[in-house]
Amino acid sequence: MRKVRFLVFMLALMLSLGGLGFRTEVQGMTPFEGLPGVAVPYPVELAHWDEIRDLITLREPFRVLDIGTGIYYYVLSMSNGNHADVEPISAGDTARLMESFGGVATWSGRPVWVTVGNRTFSAAIHSVGHAQETVAGNGMTGHVCLHFYGSTTHNTRLPVYRDVILAAQRYFEMLSPAPEPTPTSTPEPLPTPVATHSPSPAPISSPGPVESREPAIAAPTEATVFIDGVVVDFPAFHINGHNYFRLRDLAFALNGSAVEFNLGWDGVNNGIFIVTGERYWPNGDEMSAVTGEAWLATPTQADMFLDGVRIRPRAYHIDGSNFFMLAEMAELMGFRVSWDAEARAIWVMTH
Repeated sequence: MRKVRFLVFMLALMLSLGGLGFRTEVQGMTPFEGLPGVAVPYPVELAHWDEIRDLITLREPFRVLDIGTGIYYYVLSMSNGNHADVEPISAGDTARLMESFGGVATWSGRPVWVTVGNRTFSAAIHSVGHAQETVAGNGMTGHVCLHFYGSTTHNTRLPVYRDVILAAQRYFEMLSPAPEPTPTSTPEPLPTPVATHSPSPAPISSPGPVESREPAIAAPTEATVFIDGVVVDFPAFHINGHNYFRLRDLAFALNGSAVEFNLGWDGVNNGIFIVTGERYWPNGDEMSAVTGEAWLATPTQADMFLDGVRIRPRAYHIDGSNFFMLAEMAELMGFRVSWDAEARAIWVMTH
């Protein structure tokens, strides 16, 4: 009987969505210039999960659009807890989800626009099927996690994929300028970070005077930078005898290596989050050039967490970006750094 009810449900769903192709657009949608031929409700919103959770009806299909490829597919939510646990509604939808990831099952999130009813929200989704499942025959074992602004993981209760979610919103704003979006409900304060693995890295404490407590003069680094033997044109600064790099530039350059990491930013609580073992999603301004002969560097005020553990590396704020001491980040992230004085070269080794 359960199987019969499911088949009747799927038949009704296919008819309502325009047949087996699921390509009929939702009423009220209009073509969007950024993705030719794809219809998107206007505008795309950066709303908090606390609001969106109440809009998503369990086991009711809704659409997910991958903004990098224009591929869209339908999912249903089996649970609206700390985030939405979703399943593609058919084997075809699973195939389209995987196609948007290049056929790769990965925990790295992709920016998507999610349409629920007549509203669309910026979000992030991964492609690794895991744990429970409720939809039979859809070609996926388990479910995937769909995250919105303010949603968290089940275990750490910390936000993830924030940069990816914000990238989805920025893409909409770039193609259709609009006032700066704000969450439609106030995010709750972040929980006290807890360790997500053991043993936990100890916070970095600076020997002697902590140089990043006072402003300093920064000059562009003139050394050549090699990553695993390949020259990388890094914008960096030399401050008080040490080299400082932008964290997002390091994340971008180390993508795909054994020490890759992702970044998240919580503007409400002024926090920077590093998640190791997760691919970094570029926002387009990585490796932007450093110009000028000297800059005033002021101590970075943001709190910083590595896999949920608070750390205190030396860092400076220069021209709108945070720069971190390369040697300390190497110790924290597990890669090696050496200095070749004769060649005036910095060697970064990831294995």
